[in-house]
Amino acid sequence: MYLDELLADVVRALTPVAAQREVVIEFGSPPTTDEGPTCRGDANLLDRLFLNLLDNAVKHSPRGGRVHVALHTRGGSHVIDVRDEGTGIPPEAQPMVFDRFSRVDVTRAHEASPRPRLGETPGVAGDVSPIRSSGAGLGLAITRWIAEAHGGALTLHASDAQGSCFRVVLITH
Repeated sequence: MYLDELLADVVRALTPVAAQREVVIEFGSPPTTDEGPTCRGDANLLDRLFLNLLDNAVKHSPRGGRVHVALHTRGGSHVIDVRDEGTGIPPEAQPMVFDRFSRVDVTRAHEASPRPRLGETPGVAGDVSPIRSSGAGLGLAITRWIAEAHGGALTLHASDAQGSCFRVVLITH
């Protein structure tokens, strides 16, 4: 399958959800002169992997924020980064982010964020109101399993006050 086409489809599918939160999803992949980046695998599972990552990134981005999706081929691997502009994952929670039933209480991550000033309305562009996850804490565990089942890996590449970046590495075939 062509990874750039799969990612473009996922971005298109989540664009209306992102628009409701006033979040823009940006997808970039380097131009190719051949058929494009390919890999072997189960298209439905890889679709689920990228849907989960992008959905999380949209949920944890502030209104008016951006989610950046990048695809690069390095050596014998495809590297896909999904980066949000949220408040990041607290350092103490990062080692457990892929554990089953692990849910980060992101309200803690927001406590250090500026509160709306008197007269400001929460929920408008720029608001960084707490997000409470409604999930069961399985999304990232399943997403990592899918990457590993395809001979690849999923890591939390970076997370700080400017956001989080999850990296998927898949072997080229």
